[in-house]
Amino acid sequence: MKKKIALVLAVSMMAIFAVGCSGGKNNDAGVPEMPVYNTTETFRIGNWGVPPHANSGYMEYANNPDYCNEEEWTKMKDCGFNLAIPTAGVNSYTVEAIKRDLEMAEKVGMSVLVRDNTGNGFESIINYAKDKGFGYDETKEVLDERGDAIKANIDQFIEYESFIGINAYDEPSMDYYEPIAACQDWFLKYYPEYEFYTNLLPVYATPKQLYGKKDGTGLGYPDYVSEYVKEVNPAMLSYDHYPILQDWDESAYVKEDFLYNLNVFAQQAKKKGTPVYIYLQTMGFFSNLPISTYEEFAWQCYTSLAFGVRGIMCFQYWTQLQAEYHNNVRGGIVERDGTITPLYYEVQKVFNEIVAMQDVYLSYAWDGVKTYEGGRVLNDMFNLVTNQLGSLKDVANVDTDQDIVVGQFKDNKGDYAYMVTNAVSPFEKMSANVKLTFNADCNYVLLVKKGTREIVKLTGNALEMNIGAGEGYFVVPLK
Repeated sequence: MKKKIALVLAVSMMAIFAVGCSGGKNNDAGVPEMPVYNTTETFRIGNWGVPPHANSGYMEYANNPDYCNEEEWTKMKDCGFNLAIPTAGVNSYTVEAIKRDLEMAEKVGMSVLVRDNTGNGFESIINYAKDKGFGYDETKEVLDERGDAIKANIDQFIEYESFIGINAYDEPSMDYYEPIAACQDWFLKYYPEYEFYTNLLPVYATPKQLYGKKDGTGLGYPDYVSEYVKEVNPAMLSYDHYPILQDWDESAYVKEDFLYNLNVFAQQAKKKGTPVYIYLQTMGFFSNLPISTYEEFAWQCYTSLAFGVRGIMCFQYWTQLQAEYHNNVRGGIVERDGTITPLYYEVQKVFNEIVAMQDVYLSYAWDGVKTYEGGRVLNDMFNLVTNQLGSLKDVANVDTDQDIVVGQFKDNKGDYAYMVTNAVSPFEKMSANVKLTFNADCNYVLLVKKGTREIVKLTGNALEMNIGAGEGYFVVPLK
């Protein structure tokens, strides 16, 4: 089989513990050397909405030109994306269209999770099994009966280096878990080096969407996630949450359950030992506002990093080819005709910052989170984050004049690091003055911020930071 690139999954969280930090020793002046980190994992940066194929739009956009070309895919890669998840468009699910996307991705050096919606694709099989009320064993029988046809499709895809796996299903209810588990196990039996990927619903989905026929039995959102982990036994967790909304008075606000949702997945991933990926908002639809500033996108990303996510996907890159009056779709990273919007450069800026720190960040596993209120108004988002750490290791005290989230991380040697994120609403554009006072044996830290890193000597064991709106800094104590 062809060699897969390392962004696939982190293989398992065991891979995390195989990486680590070398360096940190003092030189003749007593200042620690810049640590060197070694990891084969790559931070996943993906998208929904790749350059559309010809005539794949809706209504007045139904006769769109063919944008699936090397120029447009290069533009997408240059924005910072390393993974494409082709999905949207009425003519985008044929095997030939899938192969064309794989070809373009291979040309520009991106990877693809294939959504095969043909009759022999897993999405169709999962829907069929669910509609029939099939469980695990009955679904496996269907797979065995159709096995040759399913393999014939997949074998066309693995001819491309860009193929890393199957995007099997998006936003299932619990009714789909057994068919998904059967399809995953069948796929991994024959294609063990590839990824079987599904994406779960956010907390604000309706009870029927979440629990299906189990709605009304007393289940809560954590059950929706934990039962998926129990029944499917996935190699990764992924979900979407689009938090930027317009209020009744047309003012913008952030959904207060965003951090809650992050925490549910972070806690499950820690128990299971799997990476977490999240879809974030980069397009307007319904009452969700288009994203327009660095702060709005960075806030989503860095708060997610504080909860240990190891990949970010955007919904979506290409503005959906349907009329604005239909679902109020507007304002993606590029326009419907591929014109770059100002948001392109803000997203690119954030992703460049994350890529510049990925070797440090990915050398640690998420250990927990603690919130700190610094503003004058109680933060309702913080109250929803349960099972917080009682205190931070190596940190004696935290002072802040604005609300912050601190994610605690741990490496394979038992050493700790911290993602300190400004949690103030990105629309207020307020910096946070934060002071971390470390334990007595810590005199230096590695400070990673906005694509830079430096060794900082502490004053009185304290690090003082001015963290800009939406930003997050990664802090590694050096002993």
